[in-house]
Amino acid sequence: MRCRAAAAAGLVLLAAGAARAEPLVYATAAPVLGLDPHINNERITTIAKLAVYEGLVHRRPDLVLEPALAVGWEQVDAVTWRFHLRADVAFHDGRPLSAADVVFSAERAAQPESEMAWTASSIADIRAVDPLTVEISTGDQPRPTLLSELAYLFVMNRDWAENHAAATVVRGAGVHSFANLTANGTGPFRAETDPETGETHLSAHGDWWGWSGDPGVAAVTLRPIADADARIEALRAGTVDMVEPVPPAAVAGLEADPAITVHRTAGLRVLFLGLDQRGEQSLFADRRVRAAVARAIDRPRLVAQAGGEGVVPADRLIAPAVVDIDDEGVPAPDHDPAAARRLLRSAGVAGDLHPVLDCPEGRYVHDVTLCRSVVDMLQAVGIRASLRLRPPVAHLQAIGRGAACESDLYLLGWLPARFDAAAPIAELLTADGGAGTARWNCAGYRNEAVAALARRIAVEYDPAARDGLIREALGLARADGALIPLVREVRLWATGPRVDQAALHPAGDVALRALVEVR
Repeated sequence: MRCRAAAAAGLVLLAAGAARAEPLVYATAAPVLGLDPHINNERITTIAKLAVYEGLVHRRPDLVLEPALAVGWEQVDAVTWRFHLRADVAFHDGRPLSAADVVFSAERAAQPESEMAWTASSIADIRAVDPLTVEISTGDQPRPTLLSELAYLFVMNRDWAENHAAATVVRGAGVHSFANLTANGTGPFRAETDPETGETHLSAHGDWWGWSGDPGVAAVTLRPIADADARIEALRAGTVDMVEPVPPAAVAGLEADPAITVHRTAGLRVLFLGLDQRGEQSLFADRRVRAAVARAIDRPRLVAQAGGEGVVPADRLIAPAVVDIDDEGVPAPDHDPAAARRLLRSAGVAGDLHPVLDCPEGRYVHDVTLCRSVVDMLQAVGIRASLRLRPPVAHLQAIGRGAACESDLYLLGWLPARFDAAAPIAELLTADGGAGTARWNCAGYRNEAVAALARRIAVEYDPAARDGLIREALGLARADGALIPLVREVRLWATGPRVDQAALHPAGDVALRALVEVR
């Protein structure tokens, strides 16, 4: 007999055998940093929190939003949303969910020490209309990303937090605050951490509202194994049931083992080149020079030189799972070295460009290999590029978040946190963020038409109209050669013989809630 998992929740793990005493073991690259739902905005930690805590809405592995703690909602007007809570929800300690808990959680998430404040960034005001109704105002303008943000605004019980002096957020990875050591959510699993092993143990919550029967898996252990080779050996030995991520170099060996299944999930992060356009004397100020760089890039060859695993060619700045727009209105430039050399000659810079490509070492899959390949491709058309490697933190500090941005050329990756095009357009393609602050436009790209479109995208609700604005903005940026997409990451992971089927959220979140059947 196999465990059940609902298609509506997105099938993530379907383990062979009924719910067992022994847990299903998921080997992670890092430990869970704590259980406080409003700090430690880190992927492995978020995977655990998604199993324990819930938002008003839930995003499935196919990226579709569905009801969670809110059974339904409607817009009262352009800036006011009303959410109707489920009447059958209890926290792990038995207290019933109420609108006061949602209001408390939104206010707590917005506190200065919170690292999840972005989940409440669209909320100008929130109030309890009655015990099972919450009303949210987005202030003086519509915020079409509200629902996406609410999927990660995890709800705590107000009385529980206040009774344990946990109403105020205390920031820190592994901080010994009550809320970081003890969890009381509404999700399908209870959680406890083992400080000696670093493991997080999840056990089925018998009163979860989503069950229509017994849990498919009674327990899950998140076991941190930092060394990739050790994770792989644990999977081969059968001491863990799932390993994620899998190093690309290990794929062939794992696929030769009949007891192990390797999975490939198209990711959302796109790696691209930023080109210095900050002034008239910048190396890439001339659009013809940027077009030459675009023509010099051979994306299939980039993938082949990376070993053919872990990345796929990308000619779009935003993954198609997020923005399903055919060609952004402007065809992507083909690989054409001869055309690249002609463009450089017409710009009067043939043989005169000596840019330094800034590249992180270990931030993204194959980042150094990709950068070296790009340098070779540029040199082949007469751009005498050189490579500068930096540790990941130093690299990001140098090119983002208000940095001096003195890079000629740089590699950066972007994964839309809200699964929406507004943020990457604003933060990568405008000088002032359009509707916010452009923290990652180190290239200095400026196009007033794109900035105007970014402001409209930020407040447009109508899906068709919004898609049209996004298409236009991305098309203008592509025509300008604003940024040059290279590859999109593919998430590699593997399961052992106790797991029958599996799927992974494209953002990399293992939706442990789908281990049980959801009604």
